[in-house]
Amino acid sequence: MNTFTLTLDRTGRWRGRCAEFCGQRHYAMDFHVKAVPPRQYDRWAHGGAGAA
Repeated sequence: MNTFTLTLDRTGRWRGRCAEFCGQRHYAMDFHVKAVPPRQYDRWAHGGAGAA
């Protein structure tokens, strides 16, 4: 298992890509990061904002 930390200075949505060779179709393993204001995140984390 690999982990990483992101520090984002503005809200928005970004696409990332797998950076470790992990098997077949590794090149197609994208992910998205959505940065929101702290209060919005807190509502989501405590179940008050619906789906992620």
